[in-house]
Amino acid sequence: IETRRSTEMIVPYESLLAMFRLAEYQPTAEQRAVHEALCQEVVGVLPDTGEEAPMPVVVVVAGGEQGGKSLCAAQHVHARWLVDRVTWLVGERYEDTKPEYQALVEIGEITKAVVRADRPDSDPPWTAQFRNGNVVKTLTSEDVTKLAREAPAGIVMCEPGRQTKEAFETLYRRAGIGDEPGWLLVVGTFEQAARWYPQIWQQGKGDNPYRVQSFSIPTYSNTKRFPGGLNDPRFRLLCQAIRDERPLDGEDIIQERFFGIPRRQRGMVFPDFSRQYHVREDAEYVPGIEVGLAVDPGYANPFAVLWLQVVQGQLRQFDEIYVSRTRATDVLSMVKNHRAFRDVTHVVMDVAARQHQ
Repeated sequence: IETRRSTEMIVPYESLLAMFRLAEYQPTAEQRAVHEALCQEVVGVLPDTGEEAPMPVVVVVAGGEQGGKSLCAAQHVHARWLVDRVTWLVGERYEDTKPEYQALVEIGEITKAVVRADRPDSDPPWTAQFRNGNVVKTLTSEDVTKLAREAPAGIVMCEPGRQTKEAFETLYRRAGIGDEPGWLLVVGTFEQAARWYPQIWQQGKGDNPYRVQSFSIPTYSNTKRFPGGLNDPRFRLLCQAIRDERPLDGEDIIQERFFGIPRRQRGMVFPDFSRQYHVREDAEYVPGIEVGLAVDPGYANPFAVLWLQVVQGQLRQFDEIYVSRTRATDVLSMVKNHRAFRDVTHVVMDVAARQHQ
């Protein structure tokens, strides 16, 4: 392995595989998705000029208990040791960075890439140095002003549920102001987490300002502990025990604790809604079946039109018009030119349609 420094921050996933083999690491399908997302280039577009510019790569990961989220983070940091001059592991306190740091040191000892490292049982902060001089540092976000000392190439935000939204925003900025945009991996669990963390994980399932991508690493994906995966008898018994003990909210606890999926918010209009079970990509328009429109009008705020059909007894939303700062007459033209307009038989509109705009 050549140890010369590279200035290229976008490292293809295939280039990490050699490091994974040296570390005797075979990522699961869930872990691989995280690594691949961190290897992608993210480009933003300025709305006023259309000018494009690179942005930091932000990946938010929620792990089930013992699912391998800390190992995934440590392996990614290690696999990039040739190119990342400085990498941060940031927790609300130093102890929150210990699982990732300890795993990194153990990996570096296997590959002989780490030449000097503070022992995890010593007093923090801890620092590990690679053969080419690149370093990994542990920091705390207790005082976010102290995170402004340098621009790291990569950042792992450890146990974000214990940290503040301000800390996340600070780390995002630090990842974006280097010579080239860096990467930010946010990895933790949802149990007793600050509200911003599950919210931004949810945002990562669609378009969002930070271009976040979000993933879950469930407990059962750790096949060393559960060889049968989702259908492993021991895993199923763990889940069943919680269902029997907590019949009212047991399913929410299982989703949060073992699947890395945030529990449903209280006060929802439809409390049984689950993104995992109710949102899929295969709802297609079926010609000849009645179509209903649900319209929420707006102008400066978003204007939404949902396209709905009942197919085989199931209500499906197969399309959506979602715009802002658009006149109602222009939205009407979009509706009339839609391929499903010929089957529209009824419309339900918010009472705000009576307002002037």
